[in-house]
Amino acid sequence: MKIAACIDEAGTVSTLNRTAAICLFGRENSGWTEQDRIAFDLASNPTLAERKAVLRDLATRLGDCRVLLTAGEVGIVPAILQEELGFRLWRSEGDLAEQLDSVAAHEAEVAEKAAKAALSPPIPIPTAPLGLGGGCGGGGSPRRRGGPAPTAEILAQAKVALEIVGDPADSRFRLDLAALLDSGAGLNSRDILVPILVGPPFRSLEILCDHPPRWLAETAAGLGLIVTIESLDEGVRVTVTRRNSA
Repeated sequence: MKIAACIDEAGTVSTLNRTAAICLFGRENSGWTEQDRIAFDLASNPTLAERKAVLRDLATRLGDCRVLLTAGEVGIVPAILQEELGFRLWRSEGDLAEQLDSVAAHEAEVAEKAAKAALSPPIPIPTAPLGLGGGCGGGGSPRRRGGPAPTAEILAQAKVALEIVGDPADSRFRLDLAALLDSGAGLNSRDILVPILVGPPFRSLEILCDHPPRWLAETAAGLGLIVTIESLDEGVRVTVTRRNSA
């Protein structure tokens, strides 16, 4: 297995915004071995175009390695790495070897879950509009009527910590996407949001993030969802609702 790590001049794991090197490590019988060291400096490349060019060059230099250990990232840089270049970002603590071992263990866990998910039946995409009633007679289950799914079912489907907004029966949720992406869990916005968007119906989902995921608007439109964006003092609030929802 190969893991890239952002290392500063003192030899400790650093953030990408500091002048450092990206070291590529491979695990062998004797432990972790440094296989390559790539000079890396975002500070002298302040514009978005320059930073994208530096990150694309880094991705090319790292070959098929898309696992990156840093001291924690915020802003546009992790978004580019995850959304456009397919990296999984991790943050850990301890000495370097311990952190590499920790990332490797988490990567193995993610791979195992992905393998199990691949064997599971696909999640159906809900197409019925969200309604409050069941029509004449009021019979049938909420799912068949297109009504809100039980809160517990949505929470289980999401596999992330959703905050319930208001009455749980209203199926309104809030998700701090920025915090999840910065948690070092190795997830990107697609990993987190797609299971929610294609899962059991909800009335609204507030997403707190540094910027709207670039893929979200098109994907949401294809699922019959409406996306609105509101600027906050820090970041943005993206609200996803279903058409005809109250």
